[in-house]
Amino acid sequence: MTITASASGFTDGEIIYIKGAFFQSGSTNYFGYTKSGDSWIKNSASNASQRSVKIGEWDGTLVVKSDFSDSGYKGEGDYTIKVRFYYGSSFTADWSSNALTVAISEPDPTPTLTPTPTYTPTPTPSPTQAPGPTNTPTATPTPTKTPTPTSLKSSPTPTGTRSIPLGNTNEPFTFGTRSGDVLSSASGSGNTTSETEKPKKSLNPYIFSFLFIGIGSALLVFVYYFKKGFPFKKVKTDFD
Repeated sequence: MTITASASGFTDGEIIYIKGAFFQSGSTNYFGYTKSGDSWIKNSASNASQRSVKIGEWDGTLVVKSDFSDSGYKGEGDYTIKVRFYYGSSFTADWSSNALTVAISEPDPTPTLTPTPTYTPTPTPSPTQAPGPTNTPTATPTPTKTPTPTSLKSSPTPTGTRSIPLGNTNEPFTFGTRSGDVLSSASGSGNTTSETEKPKKSLNPYIFSFLFIGIGSALLVFVYYFKKGFPFKKVKTDFD
């Protein structure tokens, strides 16, 4: 609060120190703050630390406030306030000639909004399937084909020609020679044959086939001429 005081009995230009003091009636436990510039000076601070004013230039006002943390404050109620001053080099202290009674009440505390915690649902973890054993592919060895050695033989192949009459034609038939397990046929002499994997063949079926064909052809010729009549000469004999 702001207090207005009237100074009298001082000399213009004189420097004095002033402060406001709150107390309860009948008590000497003073408390409160006095503003000096931008600072607040506690009542119990030293005299030289209080606000200084120059007589003749001071407007007679001072700003004070209560001190709720001081031991002289006993709670809300009526308190007496005086202005105390110091002057001269001796810092002799004195009080104002009168006192004021004021009612002190504490300011209501400003409510602080406490944020309400927001419920955040925790997602239910989904069951995770344990990984099963991993099938490791087994490398299958690739069979390596062993090449079969090939034997080349060179030998003269004699060639024989046998003619079998088939009706009115002569068909040459060439017999081959076997070298190892290979049946090869050649025309001429001195040819070179290579062995190949062929099954053994027998000449007997060919021989019997040609014989059968030859005999059958002969029978067909005989029957043909029999029907036509043989060109035999007839001899007529007369008997007497």
